[in-house]
Amino acid sequence: MRLKINIEHNYTATIFCCIFLCLFLSACKKDKVDPDINNNTQASLMIFFKGIVGAEEFVMNQIYTHNLGYPYRFETVKFYASNFTLTKENGDKLNLDTVILVDFYNGHLNAGSSGELLCVDVPVTNYTQLDFTVGLDSSINHADPANYPPDHPLSTYQGTHWGWAGGYRFAQFEGKVDTSLSTTQTLNHSFVYHTGFVDLIREIELNTSFSMSDGQKTSLKINVDLEKIFHNNGNTIDPKIDFFTHATGNDFPLAEKVANHFKNAFSV
Repeated sequence: MRLKINIEHNYTATIFCCIFLCLFLSACKKDKVDPDINNNTQASLMIFFKGIVGAEEFVMNQIYTHNLGYPYRFETVKFYASNFTLTKENGDKLNLDTVILVDFYNGHLNAGSSGELLCVDVPVTNYTQLDFTVGLDSSINHADPANYPPDHPLSTYQGTHWGWAGGYRFAQFEGKVDTSLSTTQTLNHSFVYHTGFVDLIREIELNTSFSMSDGQKTSLKINVDLEKIFHNNGNTIDPKIDFFTHATGNDFPLAEKVANHFKNAFSV
């Protein structure tokens, strides 16, 4: 099918063609000036949160020994990680709009597991640091959990929400301990440590160098040393005395201590 344009008698068509040609040439010129402006080559970064207890691998419900000699086990280990930021080799920051609920019940029921996984696509380049927050910003913390689908980290179904006023539990550590120092290891004394509220947000900074290559997956393992919840930098939490906190009232200082200890639990 041939399209005929009578240039001599169709002035409107001529003007239209000229405008179209100018726009076309302009667009081509822009692409030639900066050919990499739309270069968004990305690769998958797999971040594993791997629980440890000192030099031992962490397994849910396995018995470990407190530095005061008490046998204990963790039955719940959950925490929110958000505000992930990667620092590029040139110093530029890359903010990842990601919130994850790390639940060790999913990835630590057996020995030899890889841990809890966060997988994100990031630009192909070299990186020198990973930062993130244990906790949630105020705007997220006071959002309605009913607005999220059941499998979302912030959903009501995750069992991490205190209510509108309190928001979310940032971290939950629960278990049993035998404080009698007997040889029977009868773990009949509970400990419950829940942190939350804006004052207990903690920033984690991890210096680590890794490169992202086009078409390849890169793994980054973050060790989470649960031993440090009880004992860190010479400070000890004795579960015989300090065994419960919901981060309110008189038990807020204990929640603050737990949050400070846990901040130092992360390493690469």
